Amino acid sequence: MTAWIVSDTKLTTNKNNMDELIEEYPDIDQFLKVIKEDTTTFYKYKNSCLNIKINLIDSFIKIHTSQLDKISNCEKADAIQSFKYLDSHGIKFKNYYEICLSISHNSFTFFEDTNDWRTSPLRFIIDKSQFEISPISSLMVLLTEPIYSDNNSAHYDFHNFASIKFALGKGLDYKTEFCKALYYLNSFYLKPIGFYATLMHLELNYDYSLEILTENGVSDIFKKVSRKNNSKRKDFDRIEPLNLYNESVRKSGEQRFLLLYRILEFFIKRSIVNRISDIRYDRNISADEILTTLNFRNEEQHIKNLLEDILTEKNKKKISKYCSQNVLIDADDFISVSTALYKYRNSLVHAKETEINKTMFPNPFEQVDEVNKWIYVVDEIALMCIKKYNEKLPLEIKT
Repeated sequence: MTAWIVSDTKLTTNKNNMDELIEEYPDIDQFLKVIKEDTTTFYKYKNSCLNIKINLIDSFIKIHTSQLDKISNCEKADAIQSFKYLDSHGIKFKNYYEICLSISHNSFTFFEDTNDWRTSPLRFIIDKSQFEISPISSLMVLLTEPIYSDNNSAHYDFHNFASIKFALGKGLDYKTEFCKALYYLNSFYLKPIGFYATLMHLELNYDYSLEILTENGVSDIFKKVSRKNNSKRKDFDRIEPLNLYNESVRKSGEQRFLLLYRILEFFIKRSIVNRISDIRYDRNISADEILTTLNFRNEEQHIKNLLEDILTEKNKKKISKYCSQNVLIDADDFISVSTALYKYRNSLVHAKETEINKTMFPNPFEQVDEVNKWIYVVDEIALMCIKKYNEKLPLEIKT
């Protein structure tokens, strides 16, 4: 079957004008060919404009050749009427939204690379909005792949991706409605087969280490960890905090933060024991201070004591300065660090509606950098905890 060109009066079979357009744009000819060959796509080319029909809203999007020029130059087509890019995850035309999805399964890593949706479109309605999950549209491929693809990292062939398309009811927020649809997709449709869907960003973000790896090669990277001497390292008392740390390096975001924070929690009792040993014979310590030390329910105070015990003055200044510069605390004051750290941890693990202003809720559209800053802080503290409290000691002095 061939695609159809829509004329002003009737549907006619494909004419040479589309072929001429394809020849005129060799840099994006593959994307124009997909539109031409897509049996579900209706289009017309007239007055230097490629008009593509969006079935979900029964409307045509008009792409002028000036915008095709931009796409050919790997630039965003940002002057299409009633159209805009939704960051790097989707597109919008009038009340039509299309957002890219990653369909994954923990046991099938190969599936995550292609994100195929090889089935009939899945459709459902939520209130006033119609949703459809299906292969990414040829329109979205044309408007995004020339801009975001990267053949060097195998981030290409966008036609293999899946997307969620929806016509939004009046007055509704697309991010909110997307999250509702994603919930139904994950909790009802995909759950029985063990797959799950997440928001997919089409733009790749390289960190510094990846750039070095690309430029210098693997061998140069690993020169940084080569050592000629056969160093003797200290043995450890408990394996659990080591497993927590090893697991944390495999994770990112909130999961990594919480795994590292659990190392601090693991050593709270040892911190208390050490502190009791220090104050046992000190008559200057008041009964209230001793009671506070022994109060196992006051975790915030124990975190403060833990940080006081394991960090040197130099460490405290370094961490408080970092927190202040990155707006994690209001002032360059170490006392504020433990309080802010404990509050941030609570904002991740609690979800009380009455304390919604103090709680961090996941949002697929927000790339929150705050968690990475706290990861740096808690990583430093966790390593110091392991160094001080997890060294293997002789049995007679072990605490």
